[in-house]
Amino acid sequence: MCGAKGPEDTVPGHATHQLTGTRTHQCDATATRATRDGGRAYVLLDGIGSNPAVRDWTRDQARRLADLTARSLQPHLAITRLREEIALEPGWQNTVPGACAVAAVTGPNRILRIAWIGDCRAYLLYPDGYLGRHTTDHNMRTVLEARDGQAPRWARNRITHCLGHPDAGEALIPDWTTDPDRTGTRLLLASDGCYEPIEDAGHTVATALADGTPADAAKRLVRLAIKLGDGNKDNATCLVADL
Repeated sequence: MCGAKGPEDTVPGHATHQLTGTRTHQCDATATRATRDGGRAYVLLDGIGSNPAVRDWTRDQARRLADLTARSLQPHLAITRLREEIALEPGWQNTVPGACAVAAVTGPNRILRIAWIGDCRAYLLYPDGYLGRHTTDHNMRTVLEARDGQAPRWARNRITHCLGHPDAGEALIPDWTTDPDRTGTRLLLASDGCYEPIEDAGHTVATALADGTPADAAKRLVRLAIKLGDGNKDNATCLVADL
């Protein structure tokens, strides 16, 4: 959600929902934009930190990334362009917060492209009930699991790549393209505060994602995440779209 509307933003075909948890500020944000050919760009950002500056910056960057994605139809190029623009801002190394981001866009012939930086995730739920996760977290958990086969709990919170932060490093932002013949696919973009508590409890996001409208599914997911979260509950945000 961008701006000051409230915990839910619903448009026919897609919806977002978010809860603050025990954080002092809601520093997740979503944005969508129509493309010139009738498609739509979907964006979710998870700001790093919890204060008004991070909240406002993250909302601004969500809008900017949605605009860039809708214009280019190439989310990996949009993320790269936004990182470059942020780096040109005066004093950014001392003042700019950071955020994880995931962007998706529907293009001609119903092709879907997804790109990300950090640990925001994109899932696709297919008509046969199969849930596919189409992002790989940019954090130390991924690094250590690839090297050692396992990782301590703290590793999930060590982000290796993100927007904004000067020591975020460079990341390869891949595209992923759907089979254009599939119909009825449901897209989920989620912050770690949404998917982590559900997975920690041994559940899958597919159960809450499957039924009802996008608004129904978004509410179920976020409320379940807050319910299952431990004492320190993160911001939980998701965007659900029927493609």
